[in-house]
Amino acid sequence: MSKNVVMTILLSSLIIAGCQTNGDNGNSSNTIEGQTTDGSRQELQSFNEVADHLAELAVRVPEVNHATAVVLGPYGIVGINVDGDLDQSHVGSIKYQVAETLADDPYGANAAITADPDVVNRIADMQREVRDGQPLDAIADEFAAIFGRILPVVPTDEHLTEDPLESNSKDPSNENRKELEDTQRKQSKGKVGTH
Repeated sequence: MSKNVVMTILLSSLIIAGCQTNGDNGNSSNTIEGQTTDGSRQELQSFNEVADHLAELAVRVPEVNHATAVVLGPYGIVGINVDGDLDQSHVGSIKYQVAETLADDPYGANAAITADPDVVNRIADMQREVRDGQPLDAIADEFAAIFGRILPVVPTDEHLTEDPLESNSKDPSNENRKELEDTQRKQSKGKVGTH
C-alpha cells in the first residue's frame, strides 16, 4: 500500500482525535450521510453505526456466519467468520462477494475485508475499545497496520514507464542480435556434427 494512503488514514484519525471535546471520543458527533441499498436515504450518526451497518451487509452474504467492523474516517475494516473447513479459494470467493456487496454501498466503498481469525478477533477488540470510549487515536496505528496488511501492494500509474507487453515485444537491436548469434555460434562449435 502506498505511503500516501497510510498517511491519509493516520492524518484523518489525528484530526478526528484532535477535535474531541469533553471526553467525547469523537464517535457521536460525526454525522455520515449515505444511501441504503434499497434506495432510501439514511443518515448514520457515528463511526460505530457505520461499522454496524457494514457488518450487517457482510452477514447477508451466504456462508458468512458473523461479521465485525471498525471504521475510521472514510476507511473501514470488515472481519468475517466463515466455516473453518472451507478451503482457501472458497473463502476468497466469499470475501470477494462481501467486497462486491460493500462496494455497492456508499459506506463500504473504502472497506478492506479479512477472514483471518486472529485479525477478526483483533477487529472485534478494537470495536469494543471504540464503543467503550477509547480515543480514536489510541487504535489508529493498529488500524493502519491491519489495513496495510490486508490490502495488496500494487504499483500506481506513476511507476509505470511503458507498457510491459510492448517493451517485451521489441526486437533486439542489430548489435545485440549479432552478439547473440556470435555467442550461439561459439557455443555450438563442435557440438553440431555434419554427416
